[in-house]
Amino acid sequence: MPLNRRRLLQASLLGTLIPQSVLTAEDEQRPSANDRVGIALIGCGRRGDNYLAGGLPPRAEIVATCDVHRTRAERVAERVNCRNVFQDYRRILDRKDVEAVMIATPDHWHALIAIAACQAGKHVYVEKPMAMTVVEGRRMVEAARKYRRIVQVGSQQRSTIPNRDGCAFVRQGGIGKVTRVITSNLASPWICDFPAEPIPPELDWDRWCGPSPLRPYHSSLYECEGKPGWMEIRDFSVGRIGNWGAHALDQVQWALGADATGPVEIRVSGGPLDPPRYQVPESRDRGWQACQRPSLTNQLLDRPRRKGYELPDNDDL
Repeated sequence: MPLNRRRLLQASLLGTLIPQSVLTAEDEQRPSANDRVGIALIGCGRRGDNYLAGGLPPRAEIVATCDVHRTRAERVAERVNCRNVFQDYRRILDRKDVEAVMIATPDHWHALIAIAACQAGKHVYVEKPMAMTVVEGRRMVEAARKYRRIVQVGSQQRSTIPNRDGCAFVRQGGIGKVTRVITSNLASPWICDFPAEPIPPELDWDRWCGPSPLRPYHSSLYECEGKPGWMEIRDFSVGRIGNWGAHALDQVQWALGADATGPVEIRVSGGPLDPPRYQVPESRDRGWQACQRPSLTNQLLDRPRRKGYELPDNDDL
């Protein structure tokens, strides 16, 4: 099959999931500058580092890095010999040499950046969870379709050979007819009322909070998995169900051949969950214990946003 630029781009996005060891000898040949695909990394923390640790295909070239914590963006840029470092993702979307973006920010920023990237003509790889709410997810799909962009969500286990083979085995009847699936109850998100700490000078905390409520900076909240970190906090994340559940529950759907379906029945025992409130840093054990009993937590179809960070309406896409 002829190798065109669209196929090159697809290979680049998938390259974050496929180890270099499985690339063909042809893939290993360094392409010319005209054949390379310019990638911008938006979010240079733990997950962004993981992209680079796995190795990108030779056709992908990091041409810009962006993080509200400038030191993080500079550190990653130095690793990939890139001179273009930004704290505001909008400046990346203006660049002609950026053809695709990889979004590794906290959950609450995924939708706005992905939509803006599609509007700017960029292709998108975005970490799971794809969005915080149903409305955000629908806007992302609409933007991808309207601007005819490739948008891939980081469900890495879909590209892992043992997972792929195992799910195919189940679909093909290898364990017989599946009549019941029991999954784990993944904890969080909770509520955070940490006291304020001094904001590091290299961090734009206002932009880090972005469309979510402007909370006081605290070093534990800023970490992904602090005591607890933002991944456990309702303002900034859908919690474990959207982060780890996006892997585990997706595998169930895949194995059952049920990708195009949703739940037909939900049964809940116990009363509504009163989310734990963290006022000082402490272990996540209290939150996990509170979420042990089955309970249906309140997940809004949409959520309030700070002025200047609203989602575009359908007519404005």
